[in-house]
Amino acid sequence: MNRIQKIVLGFTLCIIGGISLLNGVGLLQTDYENSYYYLLQFLGLIFVFTSMGKNQRAILFLGSVLFMAGTIFFIKDNYEILDYSKIVIPSVLICFGTGFFLLYIDNIKESAFLVLSLVIFSVALFTITFTKDFPVIKLANRVSYNILGFWPALLLLLGVGLLLNRNRK
Repeated sequence: MNRIQKIVLGFTLCIIGGISLLNGVGLLQTDYENSYYYLLQFLGLIFVFTSMGKNQRAILFLGSVLFMAGTIFFIKDNYEILDYSKIVIPSVLICFGTGFFLLYIDNIKESAFLVLSLVIFSVALFTITFTKDFPVIKLANRVSYNILGFWPALLLLLGVGLLLNRNRK
């Protein structure tokens, strides 16, 4: 990731995380949450398009995960889902599976990424279909659902970290 990309991503993550964090604790009243999700999707698409074919795997993976995370947050907030805690682990798996699949598309010779993405997608499908009542899955879903409540602080910290390390190569 070059210096400009770090600065843009750092400021964007700080803005999204800061506004969401202030909105979550009640210091700021906004209803622009969908615009955050669109921004995550837009940043993801920019990173995917600028890194495709340039052997920048980390940026390509980050872009695909950002796009998928924005999409999942948008779906979570705009559609009626009865129990959010049951979709957290499959959603995370689908994000990472998509990232590995895009790494395979970027370099077709690396079939390990295709195999890894298919395994991750299969685990996500298995998790959705067959593990409705497993106690371990219920616990993992509850823990990850609670962690998702802190995503604005995570974005803010990630953005600050990128801004502080923007001059390192």
